[in-house]
Amino acid sequence: MVRNRKLLLIGWFIGVILFIFILQNAQFLAGDVQAQSLTPFGHRGSWDLIFSDTFDSQTIDPNKWLTCDMPVVHGCAGKGENEFQRYLSSNASVADGLLRLSAAGMITTDRDNPAPNVPPRFAFKYGYVEVRARIPKGIGLRPAIWLLPADHALRSRIDLMEIQGARTDTLNLNLGYANPDGSERRVAGQWISDTDLSLDWHTYAVDWKPDSVTWYVDGIERQRITDLAQIPTVPMVLLLNFAVKGSLPGSPDSVSVSPGTFEIDHVHVWKRGGEVVISPIADTFVARILRNRNYGLARQLAVDGNPKQTTFLKYDLSSLRGKQIQSVWLRIKTTAHPSAGSVNTQYVQIVPNYDWNEKKLTFSDNLLIDNQSIGFLAETVPDVVYDIPLDSQAVQNRAGKILSIAIQSDNFDGLYFYSRELPSMGPRLFVNFVEDQASTLMEDWTAASGKTGTILDAATGTGVLGNLTHIELNQ
Repeated sequence: MVRNRKLLLIGWFIGVILFIFILQNAQFLAGDVQAQSLTPFGHRGSWDLIFSDTFDSQTIDPNKWLTCDMPVVHGCAGKGENEFQRYLSSNASVADGLLRLSAAGMITTDRDNPAPNVPPRFAFKYGYVEVRARIPKGIGLRPAIWLLPADHALRSRIDLMEIQGARTDTLNLNLGYANPDGSERRVAGQWISDTDLSLDWHTYAVDWKPDSVTWYVDGIERQRITDLAQIPTVPMVLLLNFAVKGSLPGSPDSVSVSPGTFEIDHVHVWKRGGEVVISPIADTFVARILRNRNYGLARQLAVDGNPKQTTFLKYDLSSLRGKQIQSVWLRIKTTAHPSAGSVNTQYVQIVPNYDWNEKKLTFSDNLLIDNQSIGFLAETVPDVVYDIPLDSQAVQNRAGKILSIAIQSDNFDGLYFYSRELPSMGPRLFVNFVEDQASTLMEDWTAASGKTGTILDAATGTGVLGNLTHIELNQ
């Protein structure tokens, strides 16, 4: 009986220890899964989190944010657009896992000092910005979330959201961009909700890409801009503010300002994982009608069957070394000229010779082109962006090297599109990929050991195709 009681006590003790161990590890694993599963609301895929603040500390993190006392950072003086206030640090605080901006409160990832050699706390070029927030309601109140140029040149901006406290069902989704003369132009957009947005928490986001700017509310797309001339191309900082303004629909009163608080649960910024955009390192076209003329600096490229015109593009794919390409497409934008489109089909083909000079190539010394097409485009119209799917294996064969391609047609109706002389509209490759485990492992080993080798498949003894089992070194 005593022996059984001892065994029972030992079993109970072991059970308690196991329970505590499992509980602790379950919490650890849950936290790890949660951290790994952090992706933009409503989206899937591979994402790299490059900035994050969930405001769980006791104070605002000074390494991430500047709370605005100075008139040298974007908007800190509070004198723009009929604003009444001067932004003060005391109007921004953290408590209970929330950032709270009272009227005339602001935080930004910008720098303290406007000197060019002082970097901002955080700036980025292209990415997905997500903010979960609850907005205040009241006449004259104007909470907003901005992306502003890190160089302080107010030529470009993205308004992730801005709302008038008297119309809390309407989001202003604006964009500013630079004219050729350096002046700013704005594209004004709105999204009207069927509910009062101030009544609950919502997730506001913008996806800023080289070819588009897309706004989301609660994971659902609300507005998209694809005009490449309008999309900002300079690094941006974040700014969240709660302005008090005297413009329409009226000036604020004490009832509006006193209870007004702009609450933020989190701010996240991601970059897409597994996608790369590659601009050409050379492009030109040749024309039979002027056999010895070079078009290497032309702002447009031409494809035609009669008279014969062929476009040549060259891309450096060194960034794809060690990556397994899943899909790839060539993006072009036809010019605005009435004859820029074509009713005929244009074909993309491999050019074996990649050692050509865009400033010397002419029709007289034309390049050899493979007969097999790796992509095609049919029935185009002027002033439109087109994506041409390409054979991913053909591009994979050139990963880590130079890819040279031609676009040509045997038909009579020509196609005209912008060259790399206009970077925002030139022909670019968009590549989706996964890491090639074999190549990545080999590169890591080479970097660590200084030796080279080949990864072999255990079953066949040949170059790796599937299972990674061992590395044969070149001594």
